[in-house]
Amino acid sequence: NAAKRTQASQTERQNRSIAASGRASAYFVKTNLVQRLTTTSQPSFKRCPRVFLRMKCSNGNTLFCLNGWEGPWKQGRSSHDDHIHWRITRLYISSITNHCPRIIVLANLLVMLHLASIYIAVGQSLAQSSPSSPQRANFQWQPIVHFENEIYPAFVLATATAPYKGRLSEFYRGDPRGSIGVVIKNQETGTNIRVRIEIDSIAKPTEEEFSLDSFGDYRIYPKIRYSYDTLTRLVQPRTVDTLISIEANGISAGSKSLPLRVRSVNDVPLRLQTKDGRVQDLSWMLAAFVNENHPWIDKLLQEALRTRLTSQFSGYQGTPQQVVKEINAIWTLLGQRGMRYSNIATPSGTSRTVISQHVRFLTESISFTQANCLDGTVLLASIFRKIGLDPVIVLVPGHALLKVYLDNSHQNFVYIETTLMGRAMLSDAMRIGASKFSELYRPNVGKPGTFALSIAKAREMGIVPINR
Repeated sequence: NAAKRTQASQTERQNRSIAASGRASAYFVKTNLVQRLTTTSQPSFKRCPRVFLRMKCSNGNTLFCLNGWEGPWKQGRSSHDDHIHWRITRLYISSITNHCPRIIVLANLLVMLHLASIYIAVGQSLAQSSPSSPQRANFQWQPIVHFENEIYPAFVLATATAPYKGRLSEFYRGDPRGSIGVVIKNQETGTNIRVRIEIDSIAKPTEEEFSLDSFGDYRIYPKIRYSYDTLTRLVQPRTVDTLISIEANGISAGSKSLPLRVRSVNDVPLRLQTKDGRVQDLSWMLAAFVNENHPWIDKLLQEALRTRLTSQFSGYQGTPQQVVKEINAIWTLLGQRGMRYSNIATPSGTSRTVISQHVRFLTESISFTQANCLDGTVLLASIFRKIGLDPVIVLVPGHALLKVYLDNSHQNFVYIETTLMGRAMLSDAMRIGASKFSELYRPNVGKPGTFALSIAKAREMGIVPINR
């Protein structure tokens, strides 16, 4: 009995000490952030429940440990290192006598208040740290495709490496010669745009980021990652699916899919009518079909020397009369090889705003021994460029001629009617060519469809030959 009275007296002193302090603290720990949440209670009873509230952290997970009651709880995630697993463990009440049931109820109520404060604090912290639900960017955009929703491989190949020397609007972004892009109505400053374009079979997925500094309607043209080998071999037209996706400041603005028609690589867009009625001349693209580097030309020049119409091909190192002899040797050889006029100029498709024409490559004209006015002009221009001459493709409405300078000073020149190849002497072709130039070109200077294209100047612009 004495021992029991001593133990009861010690328990009484401990309970009074706890009742005097009555403070429980919880620590919320998440990575490098520590918040101290303090809850204070002052029990008015003599026998206070013995409550232990503590916290520990292990293996990157934050644990709440309250002695006396056990129960699991999980909440949200933001990343692999931000995943928090809370567990409340072991809350127990001791030193409560059987004759104090109200104290037991009150003690449990205090414990629940402690737990509620902890849940609220943790929930607020997780709400601040967890990512917001997916949203949709609030602005308008539309895909845009030039050439009336068609892709011209010849245009892509001809301008792939050509620098742009013009001036662009402040609301223009991306490839200056791009033909596939988006129009965005920007309604806030400092918008970061990510544009992704996927074109089946002829290009790799393209993704670029752009910064929109001010309000306005922006035109954005990413540099499409075309497969140039595929475009070069594309003889038959085809239809491809295109998917364009937009993100603004990391938030998706949706995606749009549209089918595009891909023309044959032989289709050359010569003129483009814009929405405001203006006509854009693209005749400079013909320079891409002039291929002075083709290995077949060396073989042809060897054959031309065997005609004995000239002893060498020296270009402008000789006199203008010597240059005419070199031109005559080439003209005669092509006639001997069976080259004839063939009026095949129909492109692989039709368009209301784009005027295009089918143009044969050098190898196609030689293989089939056929050429229309433009094919023959391109063929002769390729050979003349190889021997150091400066040819000019002269376009008139419905026809094409070849102008060749006979000296470096460009004081002497001749016009050649290429449709007479294999049917007339060079002298006749030069006479008729000069007559048609005076008849068709001079009265129409400055009008659509009338253009004089210097191959040398086109090379300076960056228009390189298409390797076919």
